[in-house]
Amino acid sequence: MTIGVFLRPLSEREFLGYLYANLGTTYSRVGDFGNSRVLYEAALRNTSQLPFAYYNLGNDFLGQRLYRDAVKAYDATLDLFPTDVMALNNRGMAFCRLGKARRAQRDFQAAIDLDPSFTQARTNLGTLHCSTTKDSQH
Repeated sequence: MTIGVFLRPLSEREFLGYLYANLGTTYSRVGDFGNSRVLYEAALRNTSQLPFAYYNLGNDFLGQRLYRDAVKAYDATLDLFPTDVMALNNRGMAFCRLGKARRAQRDFQAAIDLDPSFTQARTNLGTLHCSTTKDSQH
C-alpha cells in the first residue's frame, strides 16, 4: 500500500512543529500576537519546512504593520511553496505599505498568473495605492 505525503508518519519533532504552529494560529485569531509568534518560532525550530507557519507569522506581522518582517516571513513561505497565491498577494500588500509599488505589482501579477480567478489579487493590482499607510484588505 502506498502512503501519500499527507499520511506519512511524522517524527516527534515534526509533530511538535505542527502542534506549535496550530496553537500559534489559535493565539493569532484572538489577537495575542506575542504568544502566536513564540509558538510559530517554536514550530519552525522543530521543523523548518512548514510554509503555513511562516505564512501565518507573516499575516501577524502584516496586521501589526511590521511590513519588513512580513516580507521576510512571506519570502520564507514562498521559498518552500512558490505557488502560494495568498503569500504572493499578502507580500504584495506588505511591499505596497513599504512604498515599493513595483514589487507589489509583480507579486499581485504573479498571483493572478498562477490563479486567474484570484479576485483579491486582481483588486489589489487594480487599486494599487502604495503611497498610503492606510490598511487595506489582505
